[in-house]
Amino acid sequence: MKPENTSQEELQRVLALKRHEQPPRQFFKRFSQKVMDRLQNPEPPPEPTLMQRLGLDFDTKPVLICLSGLAICGLLAFGLILSRSMKAPPPANPTDPLGQRPIHGSAGGLDNPGLMAAPSVSQEQSGGGGEPITVAPEPGQRIPPRPRPAPVTPVNTGK
Repeated sequence: MKPENTSQEELQRVLALKRHEQPPRQFFKRFSQKVMDRLQNPEPPPEPTLMQRLGLDFDTKPVLICLSGLAICGLLAFGLILSRSMKAPPPANPTDPLGQRPIHGSAGGLDNPGLMAAPSVSQEQSGGGGEPITVAPEPGQRIPPRPRPAPVTPVNTGK
């Protein structure tokens, strides 16, 4: 606590010296006269810079934000326009062994002998009837929505 005590004592000593200081007698008379002179005759404004004379003196931050927003919007518009003009890839060559083929399977087995068999699921469990299940749809083909399960209603036991 001694360092705080010494700094406090030093502060008190400086404040005591300031209390006894007084400005010269003419200070307040001259001070009020100087204030009145400046109010009546203000100093001329500083000479404008070249940018101010040309009218190009403005805040650049809003301009940069606006330009970056325009650039982003332009890139988005360019991407949308470019994506509309893209064409679908040509169909795969049937003789190409590495070409993409849609995978079709049925609930009870395989329609295509070259594909790996799916796990055997009975038609009652799959809920699919006898129609084939499309695993990878063709380009542009719509996927039908799944049927929703019936809502479960609580049974009142009467207790």
